Amino acid sequence: MSQYERSSARRIAIIGAPLCDGERELGVEKAPSVIREAGLLNAFRSGSFRDLGDIPLETSIPDIVSGKVRNTKLVVDACRRIRRTVADAARDRDFPLVIGGDCSLFPGSLAGMIDVYDRIGVLYVDGDADFHTPETTISGYYSGMSLAAAVGTGDGDLVRIGKSFPLVREEDVSAVGVRMSNVDPSELEALRASRVRLFWNEALKKDDNFAGLKDAVKHLPKPLYLHFDLDVIDAAEMPALAGMSAGVHHSGGLSLKEASSLCEALAALPLAGMDITLYDPNLDTNRSHAKRIVELLAKILPFAVG
Repeated sequence: MSQYERSSARRIAIIGAPLCDGERELGVEKAPSVIREAGLLNAFRSGSFRDLGDIPLETSIPDIVSGKVRNTKLVVDACRRIRRTVADAARDRDFPLVIGGDCSLFPGSLAGMIDVYDRIGVLYVDGDADFHTPETTISGYYSGMSLAAAVGTGDGDLVRIGKSFPLVREEDVSAVGVRMSNVDPSELEALRASRVRLFWNEALKKDDNFAGLKDAVKHLPKPLYLHFDLDVIDAAEMPALAGMSAGVHHSGGLSLKEASSLCEALAALPLAGMDITLYDPNLDTNRSHAKRIVELLAKILPFAVG
């Protein structure tokens, strides 16, 4: 099948990927079920989706540390399971909607798409660059290495999780919404040496209509796979983010109004699948932020909304 034929799929396959890459982030593994309960299924028209449930994934407590990284086996095994589920959904002509969990699921989800598409563009919407390697990481968590692993930077099993190496060419990736304050010097050096296109949050916010997205995607192969990390939104307006207690979220992200406009702009792109990550239900006792997440997803996926 051609790449554009699949991008026109109109049934969503909802896939829960409750991957929690380390003890510090416990909470995100509850996100798929809570987002469903907050009205996700009711937001879609009958027949426009199928719910594949949650992939059974192990949660490791405490962290198993090897060298400078944590829970390598847990993350690699989980990504292999995610890959299989996403690939099966894509082969059925569905639009995989992967609900995380944290960003360490990204290589597995992308690998599933690559099993079906030989080449796909990646739009990486995230407040962080996630471009660390096992050598440069400070925290040891794979969620901060997910994009680097996908483009083949680093070593170990995660960078070879798919049928090809690298999973995606650097020039086939645009990272959108990254905040300068979130990027370490080692990451910035690696990013500038790569062919990944960077569209900083600070520049993105200057354009209310997010016309810069056209520049972000015009050189990418089509269709596109979308990674959407909720930390692209300012933590003051989306405080239910994993890592809040660790102080990893700097100010300056998108407002909820800006995020809503961004999602409307994303809806106009030829998307073939997506994941959404980093929501922590432990920090959202009244589920108000879960409901906002459902609203954002409905804007990205208007073809399925009733």
